[in-house]
Amino acid sequence: MGKDVTIAEQMAISMSYLLDGAELVQLGLMSPLAQVAALLSAHRRGAAGPAIEDPSAFTVTWAPRSAALTCSDIAAQKGAVRNFEADEWVAKIMGNLTGRMRQFIRPIEIDITGGINTLFLPARDGKRRRIAGLAGLAELADIARPFLVYLPRQDERTFVQRVEFEVCNPLDSHDGTARQIILVSDLAVIRITGQGPEILSVHPSTDPGEFAARTPFAVDLQTVPQTPLPQPADLELLRKTVDPLNIRDIEFASGEARSKLLDRLIEQEPGFVGLAAGS
Repeated sequence: MGKDVTIAEQMAISMSYLLDGAELVQLGLMSPLAQVAALLSAHRRGAAGPAIEDPSAFTVTWAPRSAALTCSDIAAQKGAVRNFEADEWVAKIMGNLTGRMRQFIRPIEIDITGGINTLFLPARDGKRRRIAGLAGLAELADIARPFLVYLPRQDERTFVQRVEFEVCNPLDSHDGTARQIILVSDLAVIRITGQGPEILSVHPSTDPGEFAARTPFAVDLQTVPQTPLPQPADLELLRKTVDPLNIRDIEFASGEARSKLLDRLIEQEPGFVGLAAGS
């Protein structure tokens, strides 16, 4: 990795450029890295950027704002041009967004055929453990093109030959169109199509041996280009404007470090969001 560039920053900036072609970007609930990437795209493109739909507040806005985690519903109200209810969004709006909207999701598992699991984890006792999954995944899979996925840690548990439980496969086309999934992980950018997975680029920080151990198929990395390092302008925009509170780091922290980061965000965000909103 380049000097002072973290993997969270590499991923967020790489993800943001994959959102640039959208008219609307949906933010996931409690998906900090996806939120940061969407807001970075919106800030960078200005008036030509995507509208942001925030499910925490059921709003649509073009107004640029900074990322927020514990106060995201409050932050989303700033400059909102549309408020709606969930049933209205599903019944009247989603169907008109085919090919026009994008959203990054973080699955429990994704496999090399495109199968996605957002609901069940194998427990230590051999039984499946149900967790809170992504609502409306099947509908999203039908309209979001390309379908975008991210994994803060790609390993033998998250990127697999076959998922434990398939909620949907975005490559299954009901209209005969070719589909693709783009996966951005802490190791690489990967495209999955009906022909299988393809490594588009490998991050500069990726160790070849570690990549081989954490990838469910063989690939010669000597033939794969490196993911471009973030440009200084993108880093400055990310660090100073879009995510000055370092919300992007929460998905890479665990244990005590994660608890401390959450405690700091809970303490700092209310004042920061109020100040950003001009209240």
